[in-house]
Amino acid sequence: MTTTFWPTFAVPVQLRTGSKRTDRLNDLENRMNAFLAEKERTGCAEVVDRVKASREEVRNARSRP
Repeated sequence: MTTTFWPTFAVPVQLRTGSKRTDRLNDLENRMNAFLAEKERTGCAEVVDRVKASREEVRNARSRP
């Protein structure tokens, strides 16, 4: 009886830069930044202030594990 030899080799694996949660939070922050840039020129100050506060909440949530 002979033993079958299976050479070991590295399989290329794409490493993820972050979790789905982190990706979604980054996407949300990017969209909020774009919205703020537009609304700071044309929008209501109250809306801009609320979006800025929400953006800070997103940043804080992203830094949590």
